[in-house]
Amino acid sequence: AGETVTVYYNTKNTALAGRQDSTFMQFSFNRWSHPDEFVPVKMEPSDRHGGEGEEGWVMCEIGVPKDAYMVDFVFTDSEHGGGTFDNNGGLDYNLSVTKGPKSPPLYITHIAVEMAPIAKVGGLGDVVTALSRAVQEHGHHAEIILPRYDFLLSSPLLQGTTFEAEMDWGGCKNFVTTCVVEGVRVFFIEPSNGMFKVSQVYSQPHDDEVKFEFFCKAALEFLLQTGRQPDIIHCHDW
Repeated sequence: AGETVTVYYNTKNTALAGRQDSTFMQFSFNRWSHPDEFVPVKMEPSDRHGGEGEEGWVMCEIGVPKDAYMVDFVFTDSEHGGGTFDNNGGLDYNLSVTKGPKSPPLYITHIAVEMAPIAKVGGLGDVVTALSRAVQEHGHHAEIILPRYDFLLSSPLLQGTTFEAEMDWGGCKNFVTTCVVEGVRVFFIEPSNGMFKVSQVYSQPHDDEVKFEFFCKAALEFLLQTGRQPDIIHCHDW
């Protein structure tokens, strides 16, 4: 942090192959959240491998702010947006900064229809619980959003459930309650249309498609209406 770094990039076998004369690096810091704006930098041919521009190598230098803990960047053939990008398959490129501030914990929300042990059918329920606990053990914050199935009323693990929110969405009232299960904060969405007054997680494929599509959209609406802004929304299969 607080120093200039050199970035090398090989356009060969990328979406920018053959465009090393018009390759730019777009970048920012701290998961693209840095308050300063950074102008894309034109990359120049590099002799890193013994010959100028050999094998498509290009390079540029960027200054890293003292408050940076991560560099975020993509490569493009346009200085002003648009054009062709190499963005690491949609994930962007990210590098941790040494001698910088510690990276803040991530806020991760899991949207799922199973969770062990309260609503477990197969391996999905185990994964949702274990993964949430694992990321918390690494210092991050995890939450899970589940449907409030009728059969959960008898679970002794949900005795401490409290009211969290009420929202109008999908043509009905939706009530959200919460409690901690297996050390993880869980939110339960219960629509007043009775869609989850069921005795088991899965039923007929068509019915599941309708009710779980409703649930997925309701979960996103809950995040929106309550002002939650997760760094990662992990949508699990159903």
